[in-house]
Amino acid sequence: MGLRNPVINFLLKRRLLVYSFLTSFLILTVCSKSSFLYPFNDWVDANCFFTVGKGMIQGKVVYRDLFEQKGVLLYFLHGLAYLISHTTFIGAYFIEVIAGTAYLYYAAKTAALFVDEKWTYVIIPALAALVYSSSSFAHGDSAEELCLPLMMAGFYWLMRFFKDEETLTLRTLVTSGALAGCVLWIKYTMLGWWLGFMIAVFVALMLKKQARRAFLACSFFLAGMAAATIPWFTYFAVNGALGDWFNAYFTLNIMAYGEKMSLFSMIQTAWGQFYINIMANIALLISVLLGISGFVGLRRMFPDIWPKVSILLLPALLVLGVYGGGRNYPYYFLAVEGMTMLPGMIVLARVVSSTAERFQWLMTRSKSEKTATALWWRMLAAGCVIMLGVSGWYAYANFQYRDFMTQDKAGLAQTKFAEIMNREDNPTLLNYGFLDGGFYTAADILPTVKYFCELNMTLKEMYDMQAAAVQNGEVQFVVTRSPSMHKGSQDISKALNENYELVAQATQEFERWHFTYKLYRLKES
Repeated sequence: MGLRNPVINFLLKRRLLVYSFLTSFLILTVCSKSSFLYPFNDWVDANCFFTVGKGMIQGKVVYRDLFEQKGVLLYFLHGLAYLISHTTFIGAYFIEVIAGTAYLYYAAKTAALFVDEKWTYVIIPALAALVYSSSSFAHGDSAEELCLPLMMAGFYWLMRFFKDEETLTLRTLVTSGALAGCVLWIKYTMLGWWLGFMIAVFVALMLKKQARRAFLACSFFLAGMAAATIPWFTYFAVNGALGDWFNAYFTLNIMAYGEKMSLFSMIQTAWGQFYINIMANIALLISVLLGISGFVGLRRMFPDIWPKVSILLLPALLVLGVYGGGRNYPYYFLAVEGMTMLPGMIVLARVVSSTAERFQWLMTRSKSEKTATALWWRMLAAGCVIMLGVSGWYAYANFQYRDFMTQDKAGLAQTKFAEIMNREDNPTLLNYGFLDGGFYTAADILPTVKYFCELNMTLKEMYDMQAAAVQNGEVQFVVTRSPSMHKGSQDISKALNENYELVAQATQEFERWHFTYKLYRLKES
């Protein structure tokens, strides 16, 4: 008994963090294909990250030896996931649960600035269920998902600053900058949120005639971003790949991936995409309307005008950054959804809490205060358990790919092809004509071709290198998919017929499409 009490006391002191973890674990276990409930995460983006992360761990230099257009930190995290499990996403699942815990914890801390802490135990599971089961969550393990806790921490520090400006210490500013730097090296399109953060802080201090402090705040924030950048600068400098890094991550992303648009066109596109997505999500629409009416319309939330403007500025700049490049994939909206859902839930909690406090007062009148308080806490505890159960059920009922749980792993094309390839000593593979389908992951094969799959960008070097690998028989195995969904790939049917033999094929559903995958093996000379 004496050993249990310290543990229980430790958990009780950190009950909000523990509750955030339990919620994250429950909802993500149901909603992420990376979890142990699913046979495999077949999402092409997640497999791209995993393949590059695996290469990074095994000595390949990102962008120079293996090309993909996201940020280096995202690949490093998947490299850590690879160390946990080479052929499954269980390592990525652990990272998702940790990220989800941090996201929900800082959301709860933010809510506790405006409502009694006990109501955050209702907000947390509701927020998790609505965000992680939405269509924008996709399959799990997206760059947007991993950035949510980084942005939510900043939102908490900003709201706390507006409540008490003395809480914005130099340490907080440096940490905020470091988190912004992490977002920069995961996916820089979400930096609009952090730009809004610093504009909000800078203007607030200038309005209080604290110009020196305002400029110092910007300097320390940038110092934090620099601190998050130094490890990657060192990594690429040591490997002589600084040019590859900047060319791939910035130049090609802007020139070959995004679309050239005027500022007006960017704003128009961003607003259009936000409007389409929010009108398709009733829960988010209601939450945004509640958030605007409460945080912006009511004086008791923030008496000054600038905090109200900032509440609108941060998501506006986030939307502009996310959609300003002209591209639109469903998972892009997760960052926007995850960061705009909370304010409305806080406003709703304030309304409900005022009614509940009245109910508690009536209970106190009819019973002793001690008895009424104990009964109230028991009711709240029961409510939290019920809320977790309801949220888990809601997440399961609304997750668009829950049917994949029942898929037999042995029947997957990735598993069948991996068994064939692993019969060879040191097999090599090219995933041709489509994004990484998970065949590298399932077979634990490290690509030997820089452009190991076809990416969503127009790049002649990529098409030429992949076609040459097939035409010259540089890889032992080639996986193709039909319909290819990509128009840039060259016709390699002649080279396949001459150099390779078809050894397996399988038809499989992915994102409501039925694709036929074919595995070719190099003919013996």
